[in-house]
Amino acid sequence: MKFIIFWDAYPEKLSEILRLLKIHDKIWIPPEGLKIITEYVTANGKFLQIVEATTEAAIYKYIYVLGLKSEFCKNVEVSPIMYLENWIETL
Repeated sequence: MKFIIFWDAYPEKLSEILRLLKIHDKIWIPPEGLKIITEYVTANGKFLQIVEATTEAAIYKYIYVLGLKSEFCKNVEVSPIMYLENWIETL
């Protein structure tokens, strides 16, 4: 199943996040059962990821370790997503 994750980073942590991204720190490695499909960042430091997960547990483990335990993010939102055509078919 595919999910979208919105990461709202603390502004004062952005330099540390960028440093870790540049050196490919192991903290960014997703857990087993989670595949990162794409990533984006906004000009104001909000990160967005589309991921595919085999279990919800994989997503929550990733969120906890990466965003909450590390205290990089003040808010994280997760929502399942589907293609628009699939959603229209459910109506």
